[in-house]
Amino acid sequence: MEQAVFDVLKELKNYQGHEECSNIILKATDLAKNNEDPEQAVRLLCEGWVGEEAIAISVYCALKYCDDFKKAICVAVNHDGDSDSTGAITGNILGAYLGIQGIPQEWAGKVELTEVLIQVADDLLTRYQDTNEWWEKYPGY
Repeated sequence: MEQAVFDVLKELKNYQGHEECSNIILKATDLAKNNEDPEQAVRLLCEGWVGEEAIAISVYCALKYCDDFKKAICVAVNHDGDSDSTGAITGNILGAYLGIQGIPQEWAGKVELTEVLIQVADDLLTRYQDTNEWWEKYPGY
């Protein structure tokens, strides 16, 4: 997980004006490594009302609790800021990292259209194929 964050930071350097986002992500990675109280750590990353803050809070939660989906989400949503966004971003990061088996069954089992979502995720992983079957499944009109 940490290597993925550093890969993203390397990619961000290709974009003008990346510094604000890069710096707060670095702060999040540092906070994830120390014993700061999670509530205080999230507070130090602000409230998530702007993109770089929401990403930083989510990166912090995903790094700090990379093997505990439930704990990461609980920390991501229990603050006074844009907690629905930080929870969603954290869930996306850890969902991609852990896979469906890393999501508590009592949560995953309540998601509507699970089979459709899994099929779309599998197709995204496979990437576009120039076949009739693919075109019928995802028409481009």
